[in-house]
Amino acid sequence: MDKTLNMDKIPGSVGYQILNEDGAILSASGQLEYDETTANRIFKFLHTACKIPLSEKKDYWKRIMVMWDDFMYVITVSNRKIYVCKRTYQPDTVNV
Repeated sequence: MDKTLNMDKIPGSVGYQILNEDGAILSASGQLEYDETTANRIFKFLHTACKIPLSEKKDYWKRIMVMWDDFMYVITVSNRKIYVCKRTYQPDTVNV
């Protein structure tokens, strides 16, 4: 099975990374190819996020979206791997 899971076909995707549970890059493409700095920052961010309790019972998050003005990271943890997709972001504009 292809370990990229067609991540390059996600609408608006400009790059992706698949990290193992230690934060090492298993696969990458686009703007995130060879980007160890982003991989390290995302891994540290997720490590910190895991320390924040979501509720009294031991709930865990499965997906986190981090948004900037024109792009976002969609980060999913599944099967002991971290899937990171960098996508273009165009927030809805509201005339005030």
